[in-house]
Amino acid sequence: MLVEAGHQRQTWSVNLPLTSFVGRQREVARLEQLLHSTRLLTLVGTGGVGKTRLALKLMTDAATAYADGVWLIELAGLAEPGLVAQAVAAELGVVDQQDRPIVDRLTELLRDSEVLLVLDNCEHLVGACADLAHILLRNNPNLHIMATSREPLNVDGETTWLVPPLALGLSDAPVEEQLEADAVQLFLQRARSVVPDFHVTDANRDAVLAICRVLDGIPLAVELAAARLRALAPADVLARLSTDLSLLVGGSRTLPQRQRTLRAALDWSYGLLTEPERQVFERLSTFAGGWQLDAAESICSGNGIDRSDILDRVTSLVDKSLVVMEPKAPATRYRLLGPLKQFAAERLDLRGPAEVDRVREQHAQFYVALAARSFPPNWEASAEQLRQFGGHQRERLERLEQDHDNFRSALGWLIANEKVEDAQRLALGFWQFWLLRGYFGEGRVWMQRVLQLPGGHTAMRIRILLGAGFLAFRHDAISSARDSDEEALSLAQQIGDPACIALALYRLGDLARARSRHAEARALLDAAVDVSIQAKNPGLEAWSRTGRGSLALAENDLEFARRVLSDAVAIFRTLENQYGFAVSARRLGATLYRLGEHAAGRRLIEEASQVCVSSATSGKRPSPSGSWGLLPSMSTILCAPGAF
Repeated sequence: MLVEAGHQRQTWSVNLPLTSFVGRQREVARLEQLLHSTRLLTLVGTGGVGKTRLALKLMTDAATAYADGVWLIELAGLAEPGLVAQAVAAELGVVDQQDRPIVDRLTELLRDSEVLLVLDNCEHLVGACADLAHILLRNNPNLHIMATSREPLNVDGETTWLVPPLALGLSDAPVEEQLEADAVQLFLQRARSVVPDFHVTDANRDAVLAICRVLDGIPLAVELAAARLRALAPADVLARLSTDLSLLVGGSRTLPQRQRTLRAALDWSYGLLTEPERQVFERLSTFAGGWQLDAAESICSGNGIDRSDILDRVTSLVDKSLVVMEPKAPATRYRLLGPLKQFAAERLDLRGPAEVDRVREQHAQFYVALAARSFPPNWEASAEQLRQFGGHQRERLERLEQDHDNFRSALGWLIANEKVEDAQRLALGFWQFWLLRGYFGEGRVWMQRVLQLPGGHTAMRIRILLGAGFLAFRHDAISSARDSDEEALSLAQQIGDPACIALALYRLGDLARARSRHAEARALLDAAVDVSIQAKNPGLEAWSRTGRGSLALAENDLEFARRVLSDAVAIFRTLENQYGFAVSARRLGATLYRLGEHAAGRRLIEEASQVCVSSATSGKRPSPSGSWGLLPSMSTILCAPGAF
């Protein structure tokens, strides 16, 4: 039992919360186990994520587990490191004596006691808290300490627990399941405290779910948003949240000032950063979604920040719970929670338009370069390029998928600022991703926006037109595909680009074949073969021969189809172009089968199918159109016109 100055002390010092504790059942169970197995447990997390509320829950549940009590020491109001030990002593009733250091008095008092001390809000006094915890734990074997902080104390024996936002549930889960998520339940409970008859309806359900997602499940933000239902409907709250953090005010008057608004909570964290940390934090707001370290190094460096310092700055921001680390193979990704991103963007704006434009320019240039490195056009790729891409297609496609929002943001900024050639480069490097992952409609919109820009590089415009034609064809917009290919052919003839002439002729020929205009298709495809041979482009020659052979197959000219498709298969084998081989071999197999050479035809079709299976299983996730990996919907497009 704690005794000081001859008096027995109380063994409970907690201000009990007046609102219910929502969710986190698994976290509470695990943390209760950790409290018994570790002597220093630090709950870390961003401002407003609920560290103190979780600590109070654990203290309440542990009230009888410590013979000499549980004690809460609130440090947020302290400004001087030297006052930490004084605050603990005052809470425990230790009398300050001039002739003995207060730490010695605390050590003596706690030596034979079974006590849980909770040091709340250590981040601004983290060094002093770490020193005190180290001394007390080293000299008091039955003492346990739980700390809440926005960064670890970094004391030997410390167990750190990252407090995440409240669970949101999967966005594609059934609505009833989404409504049971912890973040939504907190919103509903707090909403009913201000509007007692509030309930979810078909009219407001989507807005309620969206509010919780926009706020990334941060409890303080969710509670403050719910409080706004006194005067606003959920749809009105949602409309304002995407641009205005000032909406999130109105916390209880009994709370500390920094917890009455989300901005105040974030100001508290921001104020503890060094100037370089502030600059990197602000620049990270440029990312849409998450990022990898190489992107942060390129985009956040410059103007006083060295590239070599970015890793340390990002690591520090992770430690201070301002950046969320999402470990995923093959590379770690990071992100800012939604409200933190808004706050950081506001701070970046205060630096002035020149700094904002500089960072946005670096963001755009990084993703222009990343798009250019993604994968070469199938008709222009060398065997070595195809081999390299084939060995890393899953990783490359997944990286592009993860950064899709960043590509959208970069391209939108380039278009808005009429940076035409950079917009062309990004679109030219990225359209195949839209094709392979099934974003046909979205890709067409972006390509048209780039094509509508004034000026630009003609050679790139031609290739963008051809890409737009591919996307339009896969989107069943045949007329639009033909218009794009015809403009591409006209421009390619004007500047004398034989590769693009051959490709445009092939595309137009295959479109004519798809519309059963065989005479027109024959002339165009024969011309495509001739031009590609003159251009010494074997990839285009193979594709043109594949189109010509497919036309012959449709016309039942089987011997001609055998000859021209055999040439295409041989070229694709030499180029190690699996995609081209699969398309041409499947059509050659069908030709042989119709010629009565069933065994040979079956072997080719089976070989082509095996290529499709291996390529499909190398992809990780289905595209929006249900396709997998490098060869989207291969079972349905192998014999389709224009497929490659």
